[in-house]
Amino acid sequence: MKTDPYSDLNDGSRPRTIRSIYILVSFLILVLLFSKIPFSDIIRTVSHANGTFLVLALLVSLFNTGCVATERWRRILHAMGCAISFRETLCIRGSVLSLEFFLPFRLGEIVKAAYLKRCHGFAIELALSSVLFEKTLSLWACLAVFILGMGFVILKFPVIIFVLAFGLICLCIFEKRVWLGLQHFTYRVCPSIQGIVSKLVRAFESISFQDKVILCGYSLIIQVLEVLLIYLLALAVDVHLPLLVLPALGALVVLASSIPITFMGAGARELSILVVFALYAPKEALLSLGLLTTMVGAVLPRLLGGIFWGEFINVKS
Repeated sequence: MKTDPYSDLNDGSRPRTIRSIYILVSFLILVLLFSKIPFSDIIRTVSHANGTFLVLALLVSLFNTGCVATERWRRILHAMGCAISFRETLCIRGSVLSLEFFLPFRLGEIVKAAYLKRCHGFAIELALSSVLFEKTLSLWACLAVFILGMGFVILKFPVIIFVLAFGLICLCIFEKRVWLGLQHFTYRVCPSIQGIVSKLVRAFESISFQDKVILCGYSLIIQVLEVLLIYLLALAVDVHLPLLVLPALGALVVLASSIPITFMGAGARELSILVVFALYAPKEALLSLGLLTTMVGAVLPRLLGGIFWGEFINVKS
C-alpha cells in the first residue's frame, strides 16, 4: 500500500512517453521553422535586442506568474474553505511550475492536490476542482480579450464560434444549475462516480458570485499582462505591432500556446506568432519574438520556480 501521494508521479513509462511526444512535436515545429528562416538571422536579431525592454518583459512575466496568478489561486482555495498564506501558495505554484520540465500534460497539478491533501487535509478532488476552475477562468479571460479586441481587427474566420464558446464558459462559471444538471446526469448514468464528479465541480458551485467576479478580474489582468509581455518583447526586437490589433491577435497566440500538444507551448507559440503577425514584421523578427516569448514567459519562470523546491520538499517530508 502506497503512503506517499507523490509516488505515483514517478511510476510507469506512460508520463515519460507523453512528455517525449510533446518534446518531439515542439522539436519538429521548430526544425520546420528554422528550415525556412536562417538561424544566423535569428541570432543577429536576438543579439541586438533592446535590453531595457527585455528586463521590463521579464519583470512583467515574473509579476504575472509569481504575484497575480498566485493570488488568484489563493483566493480560489480560500473561497473553497482552504485558507493558506500567499507565501505557501507561491511555494506550491513555483515548485509545480518547475516540475513541468519533467511531467507532461499538466500532471504537476496533481502534486498541488497531493500537497494540499497531506498538509491541509483538503480532499484531492476538491484541490483538482480549484485547478479546473482556474483553467476555466484563464480560458474565459483569453476569449474575453480576443472578442473585445475583434472590434479593431478583421479576421477571415467566423468570430461567432468564439462568442458562443465565451457564452458557454460564462454559463459554466456563473450558473450553478449547469453543474447540478451534470451531477444529476452522472447519477442516472453512472452512480458510482457521482461523488467524485460532485467534488470535481465543487469550485463552480461553492464559490460565491461576488468572489467569481473578483476572480474574473484577476484573470483579465493576467491575460492583459500576457499580451503586454508580447508587446514589450516585440519592441525589444524592433517589431512595432499596432496597439489596436494586439489584444485580439495576442490572445490568439496565448490560446494557441496553451493547447497541450507541445512542450511548454514551444513551437506552437512561435508558429502562431508567425501566422497572426505576418503582416507587421519580417519572418526572422517574428520568429525571434516567438523564441524570446517562450524563454521569458515560459522557461525562465519555471527555472526560477526551482528556488522553492527546498522549502517544498521540507514541508512534504
